[in-house]
Amino acid sequence: MAFGRDINPTITVNAVPFNLSFEATKFLTLALAGGMFMNFDTTTGRVLLGPMFTFSVNLKFGRPPLPLSPFDTYSPDLP
Repeated sequence: MAFGRDINPTITVNAVPFNLSFEATKFLTLALAGGMFMNFDTTTGRVLLGPMFTFSVNLKFGRPPLPLSPFDTYSPDLP
């Protein structure tokens, strides 16, 4: 008597060369990524190829940022 399903191992490869994020506000970042994926089923030899896109909305929580570093040399008052 067997329980469960057979194991069906696969190999997955993703290539995501397009990755863009936009900091809309100090607490909100929008991100978009795109590329291709390949999935190889080792049991059947079947290969799946297709596009892959993701979109995310990131909210930042926590304490406010630390004061400027003493090593920060940028100053808008410099000539």
